[in-house]
Amino acid sequence: MDNRQVIPSEHSSDDYRQWMCAALRGEQPTWNWPHDAKTIEAFVSMVDVEGIGPLLYRAYSPAWPTALRDALHRRAAAGGMWELHHQQALTAALNSLAQAQVPAILMKGTALAYSLYADASLRPRGDTDLMISPHDGDKACQALEAHGFKRENAVRGRFISYQSSFTTVDASGFAHTLDVHWRLNNSEVLARLLTFDELASGAAPLTRLSDKAMAASAVHLLLVACIHRCSHRQNPYFVDDVAHHTDSRLIWLYDIHLLAESLTIAEWQSLIDLARSKDLLAICIESLLLAQQCFGTALPATLTKTPAAADQAGTPSRYLESSRLRQQWMDFVALRNPLHQLQFIRELAFPPAAYMRAKYADESPAALAWLPWLYARRAVQGIGKRWLGMDSSR
Repeated sequence: MDNRQVIPSEHSSDDYRQWMCAALRGEQPTWNWPHDAKTIEAFVSMVDVEGIGPLLYRAYSPAWPTALRDALHRRAAAGGMWELHHQQALTAALNSLAQAQVPAILMKGTALAYSLYADASLRPRGDTDLMISPHDGDKACQALEAHGFKRENAVRGRFISYQSSFTTVDASGFAHTLDVHWRLNNSEVLARLLTFDELASGAAPLTRLSDKAMAASAVHLLLVACIHRCSHRQNPYFVDDVAHHTDSRLIWLYDIHLLAESLTIAEWQSLIDLARSKDLLAICIESLLLAQQCFGTALPATLTKTPAAADQAGTPSRYLESSRLRQQWMDFVALRNPLHQLQFIRELAFPPAAYMRAKYADESPAALAWLPWLYARRAVQGIGKRWLGMDSSR
């Protein structure tokens, strides 16, 4: 499913996308569209949705419109300024966690920004994901809050969420968010595919970021990137507060491209073995072939000749192909223990009162005092989102 919304244009978004891919392959394609403001605005709107503004600016050719160069420059400059401040905030957070004796492993965008990209600002992102041990949640929360990070209001429970977000705003007004995971994913089906101990066993220092920074291995990062890409078939991502659904966003495929080209022969075999053991080989091959289609990624014959159909019937692959409602049912079944399943339902339907009152703080004092009204409002909103095909966040 792809519902990416960009500024309307008479030109094909597929043509724009193919042009972007060619530019990122270093081919310096010819600009074949008008140079007017409307066309440039529509094109840049799609660049923002694809998340590749700074990368495209680095690939800029003098033959392209000046207005396009200027728009891309503004995005690259803003990204570079945010990155400078984010590195400072993140370094301080990692120091705080280290002092509290909470090991943390960086995943996803930030881990890639500081390991595979020539400059971290080339990898735009809205937050930093890291994983800690399930036993260190309270210590991590205390350490981050003591350093000025505020834990965001969100549904919490034993089975309904396996992460918390913490945000701080620095003196210059830049916001910085950490997504702290103690399981890989909020889904019960996906949560234990890679544990903290597994990530820690292959983690390596990320000295470009900080002497306290540790990142997951390239093999683990590639597997996580493939899972993350497919999870957005149902869960939206946001650009300027607008929700988009797609599993083929170019920045994610570029991540996969860079990771694939960084692997050694031994790491390729480790990836194949690990993905097969997790019933994720099919989605890994699919993701890598998409990256190859866009960016010419070099893939080994051992991968392209590997039969992947066997794991398509596996639970993780079926889960990632399923509807949102079906996924919630699979999460429910995966808990197995009837008491845990009942608690899952309760946590899903009836979040804590403090969360509800914070979520609906705009209500009148009388409405906030009467929780059944707030729960009813939340239920109606959730049904509406499902009816419209949108994600209903837990």
